[in-house]
Amino acid sequence: MPDRGYCTGLCRLIERQQARAQRVCEAIGPSPTTTELWLAAVEMSDAWSRYQDLDSELQEVARSVGMTDEQWTNIKR
Repeated sequence: MPDRGYCTGLCRLIERQQARAQRVCEAIGPSPTTTELWLAAVEMSDAWSRYQDLDSELQEVARSVGMTDEQWTNIKR
């Protein structure tokens, strides 16, 4: 898989871990443990996506109450 741009290092790590989980699951085959591993990999990705969505929503809330982008950035540091 060619390396491509990622929004964060964590996005890259999550994608690589999902690819790893897929390889392991395919190599071992169906079992309760491989199913649980795959579900955990999907949950990990979904949780990070939800976190990013909420962060964007909160930035909009911050703007709506008069916070500048610079203030928002400083808070997040």
